[in-house]
Amino acid sequence: MFSKAGTYPACGIFSTAHIIFMIICFVLVILTCILTRKLKKETFNKITKIAAIVFTVLEIIKIIFNWCQYGFGSINNYIPLHYCSLFIYSLWMAGFFKGFIKRIGESFLAGGCILAGAFFLISPSSSLTIYPVFHFLSIHSMFYHSVMLYFGLIYFIKGFFEYSIKNYLYYVIYCSIFCIIALILNLTTDANFMFMDNPWGFDNIPILKFLIDIHRVAPLVYALIIFIVYLLLYLPTYGLQRLIIRGGKKND
Repeated sequence: MFSKAGTYPACGIFSTAHIIFMIICFVLVILTCILTRKLKKETFNKITKIAAIVFTVLEIIKIIFNWCQYGFGSINNYIPLHYCSLFIYSLWMAGFFKGFIKRIGESFLAGGCILAGAFFLISPSSSLTIYPVFHFLSIHSMFYHSVMLYFGLIYFIKGFFEYSIKNYLYYVIYCSIFCIIALILNLTTDANFMFMDNPWGFDNIPILKFLIDIHRVAPLVYALIIFIVYLLLYLPTYGLQRLIIRGGKKND
């Protein structure tokens, strides 16, 4: 459960264990969405607060494990600063704040979590390629991204968030701030926050292998591409919602 990397063979991506784990996660997310389809915004806000506390505690446990295994060498081991890490901050912002801060947190939960959560479940390169399926970090990562996906779907299905260009700007501001912080830390330390310094783990994801070649030739161009991709993750969800609204109006 808490063994060091290499103690047991890694699960691997698209292995039998991964596929079974992935299917279970998707099924549970769908079932949970169905069971909570009548959820009210007030109740969902309470769930958001609980999720913020739970995942903060789990993140602390994860950091302690990394300290014990890798020591204090790289700040990558104890600062949660990757795209999916923003989920935790967004939960706190959306659950415990109001106004501008709440709207920024919701812009990420509604606009970034569906694609990011689903993509990780399909290709968990930072956990199942290192640890066996029964390891704490493997279970944590799959559970974490399943909940990410659930939150994004609930915002989308229940209409708790208005997908608009104005709210997209909130999302852009939010992601840009963390990307700038990540770039500064990457340039001044040995970190690889937001995966903007190098394409670690991308060799395990076939559709992303071309980024390894780009990074090898032009690291700054690679960083810019990653930054742009983060900013674009909101748009597919926004576009789908617009299509649904237009389709509904045509049927009226």
